[in-house]
Amino acid sequence: MGLTHGGGPLMGSLTGAACGVFTVWAWPRVAVVPYGGSVAINCSRSACPLGNTTLGLDTPLLVALGATGHQWQSFWLLNVSQWNPGKATCYGQCGDSQGNASAEVLVYRLPDQVLLDPLPPLPMGESQNLTCHVLEVAPVVNLTVTLRRGADTLRTVGFGAVNGSTNVTVTHVLSAGPEDHGQDVTCHAELSLRPHGPLFASAAVPIRLSVFALPEPPELQAPSHMELGTTGTASCQVTGAFPIADVGFTITMAGQSLNVTTTVVGDVLTSITRLVPSMVGALELVCTVTVATAARTARRMWTTNSRCSVSVPVPMGPPGVPIDLTGMVPMDQSPVSSLSHYHIPMSLPDMPDLAVNDCPGIRTWLQGTWEALSCHATGNPIPTVSCGRDGVTISTTVPELVTRSRAGTYICNATNSLGTQSRLVTVNVECEWHWYPPVPTGTHRYPPVPTSTHQYPPAPTATPAGPATSTAPPSAAWW
Repeated sequence: MGLTHGGGPLMGSLTGAACGVFTVWAWPRVAVVPYGGSVAINCSRSACPLGNTTLGLDTPLLVALGATGHQWQSFWLLNVSQWNPGKATCYGQCGDSQGNASAEVLVYRLPDQVLLDPLPPLPMGESQNLTCHVLEVAPVVNLTVTLRRGADTLRTVGFGAVNGSTNVTVTHVLSAGPEDHGQDVTCHAELSLRPHGPLFASAAVPIRLSVFALPEPPELQAPSHMELGTTGTASCQVTGAFPIADVGFTITMAGQSLNVTTTVVGDVLTSITRLVPSMVGALELVCTVTVATAARTARRMWTTNSRCSVSVPVPMGPPGVPIDLTGMVPMDQSPVSSLSHYHIPMSLPDMPDLAVNDCPGIRTWLQGTWEALSCHATGNPIPTVSCGRDGVTISTTVPELVTRSRAGTYICNATNSLGTQSRLVTVNVECEWHWYPPVPTGTHRYPPVPTSTHQYPPAPTATPAGPATSTAPPSAAWW
């Protein structure tokens, strides 16, 4: 068979070409083959009354005979390694009549890889390029690349004709918002050979977006002075950090990490630690807040002293004359001296302290009783204490009626000139039922009503002819 180089544009349909009454056909009309692979083309003809016929295939590619039958012959195109091999033409002859038909050869290559460039954690409000690479694919005119965030399509791109296999890159500018945190971004590549072949799809490994914010530095509050043997607290507070679940606090004293307890109210996070100084001198307290790749630090210097007193000489008066030594502790007295030495205790400034015993964190009250959210603090100067929730301050000294609406979590703050200490207080309200034994006829016993705000079942009424009646069982009362 002869080999000729075919060419020309892709035809919408390929049919047999007739020379007289003799016709030749080629199938498929478009032979789809992977690069380096093989594909069969079937050539067939119409009947030849003369019986003297030939049937062959012209192509620049390597060809091998395949199956054969009456009026048809199959040919294999082997190791197709040309991107544009042109047409393969079936030809035949019947006596002096000739016919031919051509089939297009479409060579493709599936992507070696579809890759997304890594994305670092994204600061909220900033932009970052989302980039996808599709490696070694052909023909790119049949390729579509789509970038998605969750179920949302960010961008879809098609390509023009390029000879042979090539790499393509698609980029989209991604703006980071809080709604993007935790979303997966993906890159999908589709190579469509329809209607002549299949549709191939592949995708990159998804990347989960991490969006964060740490707009403000933390505020560190701690006493400026403490005495050995005493305890205090320090608090570190940050506002607007996101996501709250990923925010971390580290508080160190003189380079040693301290245990912390963190609470969240709205977008405000507060971490509290207990200070127990173990050495005398100037110490540095450091609070570091981290989220994703961001970190902010606050520092505060404070001083630890041993318990102080001053030794002062006090003149001894004449015998029998009392001397006011209130608050003084005698140290020594010389029999030959008219002076004695006394220690006078000194009080150093101290940050507020809300001890567990003075401000319990969990309270259980009985509905219908009267309770105050009492909370006491120590410190020097004496701190003021305020408690409240949802922006409403409540009294810590005046008892109020316990109702179910008083259940919940309150925050109590103790404040003096050195700073503030906070504690969360949870109030649980329980309802108690009281059962009474039946009372004699005509005698009615109900619990006392402390105030007019309590509502009880109507009191029973007695009739001359019979026992008392009531809308509630006489043996039970509740509040």
